[in-house]
Amino acid sequence: EARIRVHVPKSVTYPLKPIIQSSEHTNYNIIWLVGESLRFDMLDPNIMPHTWRFSQEALNFRHHYSSGNGTRMAMFGMFYGLYANYWWGFLDQERGPVLFDVLLANDYQLCMMTSSNFKYPEFMDTMFAGLPKNVIHEDNPFPEAWQNDRRNVGRLMDFMSERDRRRPFMIFMFFESPHSRYYFPPECAVAKPYLEDFNYTTTDVTKVAPLIRNRYINSCNHLDSQIGRLIDYLKDTGLLESTIVVITGDHGEEFME
Repeated sequence: EARIRVHVPKSVTYPLKPIIQSSEHTNYNIIWLVGESLRFDMLDPNIMPHTWRFSQEALNFRHHYSSGNGTRMAMFGMFYGLYANYWWGFLDQERGPVLFDVLLANDYQLCMMTSSNFKYPEFMDTMFAGLPKNVIHEDNPFPEAWQNDRRNVGRLMDFMSERDRRRPFMIFMFFESPHSRYYFPPECAVAKPYLEDFNYTTTDVTKVAPLIRNRYINSCNHLDSQIGRLIDYLKDTGLLESTIVVITGDHGEEFME
């Protein structure tokens, strides 16, 4: 019957010290891509070939961890670099991360995009609280998440094509394809057999976990196809030389391991 008392701070002092920038710093473009529930072991040449090839040319961080096993806490740690139990204090004060303070001070063009929404979890009141509303885009008109991911990658490329080339930019994209129920078109079915239709609340997961995992693998293959589109665009336009590209997941997914 033990009870744990958790101290939840209601006020925060952040940052603890002023941010100091070198006068000689370079304003690189930033493209920050997050796959919902993307596991580290999906970075495989047979599952995510485009992303895997890109990782061979880039830094591949093998020992970093999510700050939570759900999107809210995972994204908080990703953007703030703080322990996730600070979430409630930052939500109460609607305090965005220092990252965006610096980008706005350096006149970055911003485009925050999701195939889901930024209201739940409450990212509009935390991570994006200090951003102009016209840079935040929630776009999911289609019934399947993979369709919305494809549409939004096209919109991101439009943003880069139409941007003010005198200013740096940052793009953030939150992909929904690998979110349960794991969404993909038929051509991305690289793992078979898979469970064609299921619901976690009505399916006996212990009996069909491998089939569900195959479905998830197929959704990651589709995610990879969209990341590949962006990488090809960056290479074709020469933007890759001046752009920091971050590819990660908010947290992993388990299949009864």
